[in-house]
Amino acid sequence: MSLRRRGVGEFLLRLRQLEKSLLSALNEAKGRILDDDSIITHLETLKHEAEEIAKRVEETDMTMAEVETTSQQYIPLAQSCSSIYFTLESLNQVSATCCSCSASGVLISLLSHCRLGVQNSLRPVKY
Repeated sequence: MSLRRRGVGEFLLRLRQLEKSLLSALNEAKGRILDDDSIITHLETLKHEAEEIAKRVEETDMTMAEVETTSQQYIPLAQSCSSIYFTLESLNQVSATCCSCSASGVLISLLSHCRLGVQNSLRPVKY
């Protein structure tokens, strides 16, 4: 979620800048604030930019939820690959002649011959 926080942080920073510029404009106003066209224009700009920022935050939230959902779909595959890798690595420790190839090479070969199915499981590899 650090990407989301960074994106939202940038939006909040922009809002703070807008607030400061509004306060500065209010401080420099002479006479009645509501009669000052520059203040009214500034308020309208602030309102539109705040709406745009709120929209972007919502889009960021939806995108990050989508990324999280997609990432969760790959967890079973990642766990299976991890198990295969460490099993093959441990076979090398038992006997050097047991496995003539590296675990990472076998895993890469296995992944290149299989694809993610409907239930995120590995298809059997045909040799």
